[in-house]
Amino acid sequence: MEAIFIVFSFIITMVLPILTIVIVYIGFFALIIWFIISFMKTQKERNQILKDISKKLDEDKELHETSNSIDHNPLHAEVEQQEETQSNVEEDEEHSDLGEASPDERGEVVQTEDSEIEESQNENDEKMS
Repeated sequence: MEAIFIVFSFIITMVLPILTIVIVYIGFFALIIWFIISFMKTQKERNQILKDISKKLDEDKELHETSNSIDHNPLHAEVEQQEETQSNVEEDEEHSDLGEASPDERGEVVQTEDSEIEESQNENDEKMS
């Protein structure tokens, strides 16, 4: 009976504290490993989101560049100028139909868009340089 008591007291005094320390250390390392894995997973998701955003920005940039090249195409600008001239002619005809003088007849300065087109082309050339 005393032998059982001696073995039991040995287990309680020597083995149980060592076992407790081992369990605490294992738990501590498990917590660190879990934190590292979850942190890496979060960073991977964040990087994927940033890649998606970067791709969308690149696509928008390419779309914007192609739309700028269309807008500043000399042929496109010429068509716009012809349309503007036609609308000015129609306005002048409306004024003459109403008995009013056209801006040219009144001596007003009529601004053309040539200077504006040249300015926008110069700005785009500077941006591309």
